[in-house]
Amino acid sequence: MTPILRVLHRIETLLVGLAGIAVLLLALALAQVVARYLFPRLVAGGGEELTVYLFVWAALIACAGQVTLMGHVRANLLLRQLPLPLVRVD
Repeated sequence: MTPILRVLHRIETLLVGLAGIAVLLLALALAQVVARYLFPRLVAGGGEELTVYLFVWAALIACAGQVTLMGHVRANLLLRQLPLPLVRVD
């Protein structure tokens, strides 16, 4: 792995970790639900959306990193089972 890829991989890992901490440890969704029942007048809203956005961005960043490292799941299971003439359609 080249040095620039190592740096990018570390940045990616940091971003995914920070998003995971924000979602799991800070428990935005749980805090929103509890606040809704205990302090309904003080709830401004937006906690659910923030949780979803953080989760989606963490997943996208993690998937992008796996693609560069060839660690993603490939959809070629069917192609491996077919004979070569059927796989190569020109």
